[in-house]
Formats: sequence, structure tokens, C-alpha cells
Amino acid sequence: MALISSHHAYALPFSEYEKVELYCHFHPENKPTIILGKVTGISNCQEAAYSYAERNNLEDTDWNYIGCTIREPIVVGGVTIRKGSDCYEKIR
Repeated sequence: MALISSHHAYALPFSEYEKVELYCHFHPENKPTIILGKVTGISNCQEAAYSYAERNNLEDTDWNYIGCTIREPIVVGGVTIRKGSDCYEKIR
């Protein structure tokens, strides 16, 4: 597993990959991305992707998965201090 990309100066340390909550994205060959749902840990995303591929007879096709970390917004007194994100950082 390697860090794919980060839009920010802060990169999630590898030691946190199994602790972080993320949205799991399945990327089938030549088709739109499918969000498999929210999971905790990149290995659970990998498992969900393999299961999805198996259920949909895609095991022998070129597919991939990516976990998108979730960043909650910070709102203080009705003012957004930090924006949230459903794909703050991509990991695999």
C-alpha cells in the first residue's frame, strides 16, 4: 500500500491507514467510479473492492480501488473555520 496523492502539506502517516474512516471508491475498467460506502481502514476498502468485483464478475478485468479520507468541517458559533471534505486525501 502506498500513498497515492495528497492535496495538502500534511500527509496521512502509513501507521494510520487502518485507523482512518474513509469512503471506498471502486474504479472498474472503462466505467464510472462506484462508491462502495464508508469503512474504517484501507484493508476494509480493499476487501470491499474485491467482494464487489467478485459479485459483479469483474475479477478478471482491469479494476482498482482508492480510499478517500474524510475531513469533518469545523464550525464555531455558526462560522465555518475549516471546510470539510469527502475526499481529503487518497490512499491505497
